[in-house]
Amino acid sequence: LRQIKSIAKFVPSGLAMGIAFIVPAYYSLVMFYGLVVWLIWKAVAPAAAQKYNFALASGLIAGEGLMGIVNAGLKIVGIHALGDIQLRIRELLQYLGL
Repeated sequence: LRQIKSIAKFVPSGLAMGIAFIVPAYYSLVMFYGLVVWLIWKAVAPAAAQKYNFALASGLIAGEGLMGIVNAGLKIVGIHALGDIQLRIRELLQYLGL
């Protein structure tokens, strides 16, 4: 399909397709959402998108890694989801009479 020039730009990379089937669906969806945001950014401000795309992607990857550490810490202390955090805050506020 890549040899047909009229559709070659629409044929995805074999490596990208392989990664999408190996990793959990969450990562594939996040990659897709990131692509959509980047395409919108590129349409709105192409110079900024070209200049900062690698820095932004690196920062987002590092941020996800740091949040993974935070999430692991929360699970260790018994908080397993954002709903748990909200529930604990609500219980604390009720306990304090607020």
